[in-house]
Amino acid sequence: MRWPAQLVVLGAAALWSCAGPVPLPKTEEPEPPPELAVAQDRFRRALSAHPRSVRARIGLARVALARGEPAEARARFEAALALDSDSVDALIGLAGLEPPERARALLSRAVLAEPTRPDAHAALAALTGPAGSRAIDPAEAIALATAHPYDPRAALAAARVLLASGRAAAARVRLAAAVWLADLDPQAGLEAARLLREIDSAHSERRIVQVHCYADESIRRQPGWQMRLRLIWHGLSTTLTPALDTTFVPVSIGAFSSAGAGAQLGSIEAAFLTSVPRVPPSGIVAVFTGQPPPRRKGHWRLGSAEFLGRRLMTRLGEDGLDTKSRTFVHEVLHLYGGVHIAADRDSLMNPSGDSLQLDPANERIVSLMRARRFGPGGLDGNLRPTVDAKALTIAYVAALRQNLTSRALGLAEALEARETSRFVAADLARDAVVLDEHMASVCLFVGQLLIWQARFGEAAHFFDFAARLYGSQSRLARQAAAQARALRRAAGVSPAPSPRSPGPR
Repeated sequence: MRWPAQLVVLGAAALWSCAGPVPLPKTEEPEPPPELAVAQDRFRRALSAHPRSVRARIGLARVALARGEPAEARARFEAALALDSDSVDALIGLAGLEPPERARALLSRAVLAEPTRPDAHAALAALTGPAGSRAIDPAEAIALATAHPYDPRAALAAARVLLASGRAAAARVRLAAAVWLADLDPQAGLEAARLLREIDSAHSERRIVQVHCYADESIRRQPGWQMRLRLIWHGLSTTLTPALDTTFVPVSIGAFSSAGAGAQLGSIEAAFLTSVPRVPPSGIVAVFTGQPPPRRKGHWRLGSAEFLGRRLMTRLGEDGLDTKSRTFVHEVLHLYGGVHIAADRDSLMNPSGDSLQLDPANERIVSLMRARRFGPGGLDGNLRPTVDAKALTIAYVAALRQNLTSRALGLAEALEARETSRFVAADLARDAVVLDEHMASVCLFVGQLLIWQARFGEAAHFFDFAARLYGSQSRLARQAAAQARALRRAAGVSPAPSPRSPGPR
């Protein structure tokens, strides 16, 4: 999708994020810190080795700004742009030294050159500001939206004027801008999403899902952080169009404190629940942290999500610029019932892989789940009225068989390894049969699907399998086993041996 210059948003705290601090007065100026001299020397040596280096020139420009030398900084930024007219860092840096009209032109170039740079959007949004709260006269709606491209209410008003004059393509651009800026005016953003469905055949069947975002201190200290969260959801809507055909509308962006929680994701999640004990009753709740995983060795989660729930958490990179995250997409798909694929499979749902492609089994599952709701009422309220239980059961059984087939192959490999090393064999066997709470949750849901179809005996089979995956000492395992016994009594069948693989066929 081509991004026009109008698609941008609020970020007043991020003004001139890449340009460095405001120059100090020349009179009685303190000596610059020694690290500036070190940085200057490094960039000068880089420029000497690579005379056409744009990066070295930008580095020297930032050092000059920090030293209170705006003329030197300007010359360095201009030299960088002479070599690369689309250098976003140079455009943003130079804009911080120019009067408003010239700055706006430079920032508009930056947004066009790299539409997913949050700091460029944030700087332009801070410069252009909102259109104000007064009623918008249709006669000036287009001019107002052009002057204030990050105001969703102005964008919606302009889109209506454009539609009335038959300029549907231009109207779609304005409506798309209002959607991804929805947290600034949720009513305008949601109305824009609905209007897009009416006028654009590509959006006619598209679902609209509201999103509430929360960011901790490590995210909020990054320049343009609100812009980054908006861009992440806008990009997700496009990425998952083939599978979900859904527009995710970020209707609120809030804050929480994770101070003192440490680096483990579970602790940060607990801090969120303490800081924000009551979240909106409907819509996706997305929690973001910029805290990197612990440095010590171990397997640390980059994200988490409630399987078929509505809350997720994702770690984002520390530089504040990336707006694409494999972990983020992976966790969103769990909300739509996506299941883990074994480590030897090429899929976005392989937790240990790097593929960006969705495997056929999960593609089938999430496409069947796309109409799910995100409100109160649990599975009965959010899923039962919207899914084809029989088709979904078949899709889940196929995914479970893939996972368990891979585990069976792991056990076979372990048996072969016994011929050479019992220690290697033990490790392989442990990996193949490791307890898996995620797959246990999947089995419980398949059991629920079968209950909805009054197939109680088959449902008991899946509750038994869930108990095995939870582990015999787990409270959840005991609950699953008790449910299996109750289902067998309801179905009038005798207890069955522990299942080896999921059915039905």
